[in-house]
Amino acid sequence: MTITETPRALALVGMPGAGKTLCARHLERRGFFQFRFGGIVVDEVLRRGLVINPENERVVREEFRSKDGMAAIALHALPHLKAALASYKSIIIDGLYSFSEYKILSPELGASMVVVAIVSSRALRYQRLASREDRP
Repeated sequence: MTITETPRALALVGMPGAGKTLCARHLERRGFFQFRFGGIVVDEVLRRGLVINPENERVVREEFRSKDGMAAIALHALPHLKAALASYKSIIIDGLYSFSEYKILSPELGASMVVVAIVSSRALRYQRLASREDRP
């Protein structure tokens, strides 16, 4: 596929520790608006007064999905993404969780949405995960 113009929405996918956020920050410095899907879950964990950890995030994520389906995070993010597109030429979505989310976002954000898989070796991913302090 050849892209002749900057996509309006770029969604990053990949295993934890692959480098999605590193890529997103790089693109943010070049004018993209960055939106981290995991932030939706973290915000809800904090709203409930819980400690941010993998277990509490999993509970919240599963509750969202049991209520709104596998596209739950995308549904919660969509108003934020549309607002960002009103102010920014392009947005970067850090951490699309599922194909269901893609199916919700693609028609809403337009045909210029591109999905990019970020891949790193298992050893590098584990090293990054072990050294993370700010989020699981």
